[in-house]
Amino acid sequence: MSPFRHATVQFEVYAPLMVARQHWKYVVGSDHTMDAWNEASRRYITIDVENYVPNPVDWRSKPENSKQGSGEPVAASIGLEATERLLRQIEQGLKEIMSGH
Repeated sequence: MSPFRHATVQFEVYAPLMVARQHWKYVVGSDHTMDAWNEASRRYITIDVENYVPNPVDWRSKPENSKQGSGEPVAASIGLEATERLLRQIEQGLKEIMSGH
């Protein structure tokens, strides 16, 4: 008969797609239902394109003894090159989208 027995909390979370997918992966396997899960679809509405671009110091190496996770941070020069390559790839992808290819 407690007033807190059926209390719920609702959050609105804005996260990069990769984070949202990881969250959903663990929600599906839990005992809780996600009746209110909602996500904007670009199929029906126009949304500004957003990409997650890590800072050069945020890149990490592959772990030595695991297939998942991350290892130590990579050297600054490698992180800078990785960020620059990612930005070029994003730019190329946006050009292709805008040109209809």
